[in-house]
Amino acid sequence: MSRRVIIFVLAAGAAVFGAIAISQAASTPGAQPSHAPVVRPAHKSAATLVGHFSVLRSAAAASSVPALPATTAEHLTEAGTMVAGYRLEPAQARYLGVGGTQAWVVPGANGICLVIPTPDGSAIATGCGLATEVSRTGILQVQRPSSGPVVYGLVPTGDSVTVTNQDGSHSNVPVASNFFKYSGPAAQSVSIHSAAGTVVQTMALATSAGE
Repeated sequence: MSRRVIIFVLAAGAAVFGAIAISQAASTPGAQPSHAPVVRPAHKSAATLVGHFSVLRSAAAASSVPALPATTAEHLTEAGTMVAGYRLEPAQARYLGVGGTQAWVVPGANGICLVIPTPDGSAIATGCGLATEVSRTGILQVQRPSSGPVVYGLVPTGDSVTVTNQDGSHSNVPVASNFFKYSGPAAQSVSIHSAAGTVVQTMALATSAGE
């Protein structure tokens, strides 16, 4: 069975995510508008991204490092999709490995995505946003395996991450190469703070009864 690509798009101006599941075995259904095809000349990642994410200033991944899955790269550059306007460059993806988790940062001329396979390997979750928005708020992405929620994030250089627990206590989360992973049964929410200490994005982890 082919894996799915789950794309989360960061809404401009708010930490709100919409989700759409896209089969890797087929293109986006329905006719595409005539203006949908994206012209893709060679270009560099947006300067604002390089300035806010130090991981993009590192050399491209070596051949010994796991490459971004080809099917994921195809969906990230497919004309007429939710992320087509970001003009992403999969060839410029940076690999991040934390605690056995594979992740890739995929920059583009207008946006950036954080790509992470789900724990069971059935899908690849991708959180994306405009370069100007993500450079301010970062990206937070949650996956919910049977063992409990796991939060992943792409964090602007100099920003920090904290967890608020159900008892009201707080703890810091280590960030490496603009990336973090966190899981904990007592966590109520995870927040990204700017270098000045202001909360720029928060993700609640509690679910409604019966979920």
